Amino acid sequence: MLCRMGLLIDTADSITQVALAFGFNHLSYYSKLFLRSYGCTPSQFRNIHLQ
Repeated sequence: MLCRMGLLIDTADSITQVALAFGFNHLSYYSKLFLRSYGCTPSQFRNIHLQ
């Protein structure tokens, strides 16, 4: 998951593109696992770390 976190910050790719790059076919499943692991959604994570 750490690589995914870095890719969310280091690229302008959409969250969907990031999820697909790591083999997730469904954005909702990726977001659910991310939320469970880190306590925020991928979008929230990106917004927090890009400020």
